[in-house]
Amino acid sequence: MPSIPSTNSETETESEQSSSSEKSSNEQKQASKTSDSSNASSDEKQEQAAAENDNEQEQASAQTGEEKVAMLDAQLEKELRDYDEQLHKELEKAEEQKQAQEREHEAKEAAQAGLDGEDEFAAGEETEKQAGSEEEQLAKADSQQTTKGSAAAAENNSSQGDQGKGSSGTAPKNIPSGDDDDVVARQLREAAENEQDPELREKLWEEYRKYKTQQSTASAPPSNATDKQ
Repeated sequence: MPSIPSTNSETETESEQSSSSEKSSNEQKQASKTSDSSNASSDEKQEQAAAENDNEQEQASAQTGEEKVAMLDAQLEKELRDYDEQLHKELEKAEEQKQAQEREHEAKEAAQAGLDGEDEFAAGEETEKQAGSEEEQLAKADSQQTTKGSAAAAENNSSQGDQGKGSSGTAPKNIPSGDDDDVVARQLREAAENEQDPELREKLWEEYRKYKTQQSTASAPPSNATDKQ
């Protein structure tokens, strides 16, 4: 009988050991599950973080590409704007140079025209002076010839006497004085005095005599008025 309790005690001990072993095994399993779950959760988090990181990198890469394109566009636009400004300045400079050359050319032409005009004016004055001098010389020569011809004609006709014809340079005795001659009478008298042809000179003196007679008749008072007085 005393051996029974001993067996129960062993049985209880074994049972307790078995229960403790099962409990420890369960705890180990539970811990393993917890560890596995924790590891799985950690892996998921890492994968999620890696995915998010990849996504951010992709977004950053895409954003960087767009920024590069925008930067290149802005740089190209700036270069084109600078080129247009430079081209505009060059065109303005070329236009100013062209206008300056045109103004200089016009000024030279105007100056040349002025010099030409002065030269022409001076040449015209010189020509007029020469012409006037030549005319004076010709007139002087004609006057000398006329004087010589008149003197020679007077000497040649001095022997013919006073026949109403007169001689060159002198008036016949029946010709009135020319002190009161008007312009027409003076021209007729001078023409008659300077004429070398005796017949033509006689006609001129006759015309002069008629003209003077008409002047005297026109200036004389009417005969009826004289009789009444």
